[in-house]
Amino acid sequence: MDLSKFYSQVYDDIEPYLEDNGFSIVENDSSGCEDIPKDGNLWEGSIDIKGEGLVIYLFIPYFFPDKLPKVYLKKSPQNPIPHLDSKKFVCTFRESGLRYRAENYTILIDEVLKQAKKIISDGIEGINIDDFEEEFLDYWRQKSNVTFVSILSPSTQDGKVVVASVEFTSGVKYYVVGNEYDYIEQFYLKIDPNCKIEFISFGWFSRLKYVPTPPFPSNQFEYYKLLQLDKRQQKKLKKLTPKGFHAPKFVFFSIKGNDFILAAWGAVFNSRKHFIRSYNVVRYDSDRIYGRIGKDNMELKTKKVCIIGCGSIGSRVAIGLIEAGIEQLLIIDPEKLEMDNIARHLCGANSVGLYKVESVKKQVEQHFPASTIDAINKDVLEVLSEDTKDEILKCDLIISATGERTIERRLNIIASSEENFPPIIYTFTEAFGIASHAMYVNISLGGCYECALGEKLDFKYVMADTGDRSIEQQDRGCQATFLPYSSEDTKMAASIAIRLSEQALTTNPTKTIHMLWAGNLEEIDRHGLKRNPLYHECRSFSIYEYYRPKDNNCSVCKHD
Repeated sequence: MDLSKFYSQVYDDIEPYLEDNGFSIVENDSSGCEDIPKDGNLWEGSIDIKGEGLVIYLFIPYFFPDKLPKVYLKKSPQNPIPHLDSKKFVCTFRESGLRYRAENYTILIDEVLKQAKKIISDGIEGINIDDFEEEFLDYWRQKSNVTFVSILSPSTQDGKVVVASVEFTSGVKYYVVGNEYDYIEQFYLKIDPNCKIEFISFGWFSRLKYVPTPPFPSNQFEYYKLLQLDKRQQKKLKKLTPKGFHAPKFVFFSIKGNDFILAAWGAVFNSRKHFIRSYNVVRYDSDRIYGRIGKDNMELKTKKVCIIGCGSIGSRVAIGLIEAGIEQLLIIDPEKLEMDNIARHLCGANSVGLYKVESVKKQVEQHFPASTIDAINKDVLEVLSEDTKDEILKCDLIISATGERTIERRLNIIASSEENFPPIIYTFTEAFGIASHAMYVNISLGGCYECALGEKLDFKYVMADTGDRSIEQQDRGCQATFLPYSSEDTKMAASIAIRLSEQALTTNPTKTIHMLWAGNLEEIDRHGLKRNPLYHECRSFSIYEYYRPKDNNCSVCKHD
């Protein structure tokens, strides 16, 4: 399909229609409107508003009908109206997520004009005035050309905040507002250890009791009316005001509602007078970042998870848990990352030679600087033999991703003997990616890891029965063996472990839960293995969840 020819033909088809409706083509630069795109044609016409013709510009993009027309007013109305910006652009439809039939060329133009007419009519009559509140930031940003990044906590109370500048080694520079300078420094050094952070000044933060609407205040006295401060707050504010100023350099405020919506203004002084400048504020706090995952993470935010083993699965579990909304991790692994590991590991060649826990900590905290990762580069058995064992006991959940049966059995025994030992999720992948497993065990409620093992200490619930055959492969010597599976297989193992972790931390299961990912089950026959009869109905590339029973003959958790 020749797209250029298609779009040209569409334009030829709509041109007579526009002319029949009183529109005539004009030069883009002659409109007097700012920022009209160059990749299209501009038409001048009018729409009827209360019996009078209102002159508008209709911009038809070159890629119409796959891009919608835009409407601009020739003259701004006397009073601000919702959905009309300072550049006289009328926001008719938000194209993001909009579905329409692009085949109906003239209908699309009619719908855009119809919507523009409604917006303008409703705005003049004051019918849609409440829309100002919903789109507050859009209007505020029209007057701002400076942006601050906020790492303020949404629970911040009225009072002093800190403003600093951050310059990364890449040359990118930000202005930042936070609760404390030390936190700003800690936050950004995780992202770039060599960045330059400089204190600028203290500022003031307030929670407004109502949403300001255009026209916004034009001087500092009008702005202070918005704050509605009591006498105690006024005294605090005065202390933050530099000599020669009537106000602090920076005032940040949030507006009412569940959303922590931020904006700011500043007092600027030149040789003649003080004046007020509006600032845009972009939130970078964890609540804002996690607000896009589609669920409330507040319960997970307070939890801490211990990951034992930071190999191919454990490293991906670490980043996945942080992405899910858990902000605190304890990661334990004694090994350093080797070149052989990087095909399946979260960290790449630039981390070879570092301890796995240190490289994972750096990778995760650089991506999510609000997270806190405690790293211990020791064998977990050594940790459990020392005072550092308390760090594990403080966690709400343990995930064992070692793949080592001996260590996992010892963990299970310790859990059975220690009071208030955290629940454990055991996770691993079978050879060739045939299946991945995550099993949640809370031994205090009955049932344990040992209950899932057979006489030969094999896991009863594997998908593929290998019999007496060894699947591990050897490449460098008698101590260097590995199970063959891909990076994609480790991601699936991590995914079900993360999902089971979320379930465990939010619902407190009372049974042993086994989550299974069935990979490509054709691999079972291809490698001459046998399918476990428990899974005869399972299909490839599917997730299954089971409750596993307690073994009454279990040597670990049986009752006397």
